[in-house]
Amino acid sequence: MEGSLQTKDVRRARNKAFCFFNNAAIAKLAWKIITDKDNWWVQIWRARNDTIFRGKNPSPRSIPAITAYDQNVGPDSDTQTVAMPSNMSTNMIRWTPPLSNWVKINFDGSVQNKAAAGGFVLRSDDGKPLVSAAFNSGTASVPLAKALEFRNSLLCAKEKGVLKVEVEGDSKLMIDIVNGVCDPPWRLLKVVKDIKLLSCNFESIRLKHVFREANFVANALANLGHKVEISRFWVECVSLEASLALVLIL
Repeated sequence: MEGSLQTKDVRRARNKAFCFFNNAAIAKLAWKIITDKDNWWVQIWRARNDTIFRGKNPSPRSIPAITAYDQNVGPDSDTQTVAMPSNMSTNMIRWTPPLSNWVKINFDGSVQNKAAAGGFVLRSDDGKPLVSAAFNSGTASVPLAKALEFRNSLLCAKEKGVLKVEVEGDSKLMIDIVNGVCDPPWRLLKVVKDIKLLSCNFESIRLKHVFREANFVANALANLGHKVEISRFWVECVSLEASLALVLIL
């Protein structure tokens, strides 16, 4: 019996050591990869993060050089890198704060395995969050999930007493519908009607379609919505998961 217990203790110790070794080895390997400056995809990822999170504008001419290097095309190779057009704009896609005394809303919706969720964030003209939220919307299509968050964000802004609001979302369909560019599908009629009624509560309102890169905080909140039971709100901050979208990892 005593020998059996000793054997079990030895096995437990070996298992702990094995798990520790695996975790340590994985962490060491990951750190080696992300700190290896010769990896072209690391250079691209860092350039992307510098652009979005630090406001830097790297020259697009560096991208062909990086990709060429990955194809074993070194500086001494006869293969020439295709030059980027000299007049190509270096403006990058990123979130920008609203005008003075305005509030910017970013909203998004998400569907995973037929389960819908959404989120939004209200930010002041200095970029600080006023309120953010994540919702579990039950079963809905992607357009409906985004429409629901559009409505929820306007309702929140109204309750906060916001007078001038700029609304951004990565759903061109929803922005075009509310702007009157196109007619809404019948499934969205009621929600769109609510959105238009809520829009009348503001002194000024602007609607703008943006790409997801400029909507990443709302996207993170929408993804978080799949993990909450009904809804979650944060005042003058965002959730930990959404705040990680603002942090430069590499």
